[in-house]
Amino acid sequence: KDQEQQLFVPMAIVWFFMEGRPLPGSFLLLHSVITWMKLLSYLHANSDYRTRDPMQSTVALVKDQDEFGAQLSYPSNITLSNIYYFWFAPTLTYQIAFPRSARVRPTKVATLIISIIVVACFLAFLVGQIIAPSLDSL
Repeated sequence: KDQEQQLFVPMAIVWFFMEGRPLPGSFLLLHSVITWMKLLSYLHANSDYRTRDPMQSTVALVKDQDEFGAQLSYPSNITLSNIYYFWFAPTLTYQIAFPRSARVRPTKVATLIISIIVVACFLAFLVGQIIAPSLDSL
């Protein structure tokens, strides 16, 4: 019910102890919000799995899953390895089984890395050209 209050601790740390250091503070806040959103998704999804009819299968909707994911059901998905996998997966929404390809696609990995670099450069440009002069004039 009061999950929003969990964000006050990192906000207080940044506000009181990281004054004058915006980069580490923004990294801490970003990581805290992402972790908070993932934990809320994990909580709500497992609550839905618990109250749903056991004969309904959501795993059948996931394409490209491995053998382990196809056999996973609600009570057996609550393990440390399952939440760690979700924690490091590049998604904010939890589901019992995640699609996995049989091999790593180098072109997909290269495309993602290039897009991250382009977005980071664009954000650095925006900070240098728009945000920093605005803050200097305050």
